[in-house]
Amino acid sequence: MEPVRSPVYPILNHPTSGPLDAWQLGDAAIEGGVGLLQFRSKQRLDEAEVAALRALARRSAAAGVPLLVNDFVELAVEVGAAGVHVGQSDESVVMARGALGPSAIVGATTPTVVLARQAERDGASYVAVGAMYPSPTKPEKPVLGPERLRVVADAVAVPVCAIGGITAERVPELLAAGADLLAVISAFGAAIDPVEAIHELVAACNEAPR
Repeated sequence: MEPVRSPVYPILNHPTSGPLDAWQLGDAAIEGGVGLLQFRSKQRLDEAEVAALRALARRSAAAGVPLLVNDFVELAVEVGAAGVHVGQSDESVVMARGALGPSAIVGATTPTVVLARQAERDGASYVAVGAMYPSPTKPEKPVLGPERLRVVADAVAVPVCAIGGITAERVPELLAAGADLLAVISAFGAAIDPVEAIHELVAACNEAPR
């Protein structure tokens, strides 16, 4: 996986609960200086939504910000996304890698060392660990904390992504624990000013001791 310009990695939930839609949030994130983007929708997209996602993928690529699609490999191919992120109940890393090829980014949710190492062997570009803190997006997720992040980061060679309850104030602790990427949802998508929220997260990363 090529280095990204910032560890900040917003997840664009579709549909959103705020005043901005996923496409507007994506543009705000790109403007704010993020490193990666992920589009996540549990429903199939209609033709207009696919066209909007394809346009966002083009804008994202032009800005040097890879856009990934959560779970749906075929959708990632259709819109020209840079790759996919798969969970434990989604398509496998092996299947995603086979469908997308060696240059695509394939991320995987791996809450344990065993799963992280397996994903790495299967061809994952990065592994994600969480929840780091109580998450308003997925309150049912067990809180694993920065210590689990540190253990996984020590066990694999691929980049490690922290997710769950991340705010600008928590950035230094997570980077010190070994996070290479910081997946954010509520701290960005639910913010009154998403651009300002992203600027704060990016600045926190830039200012944190590494």
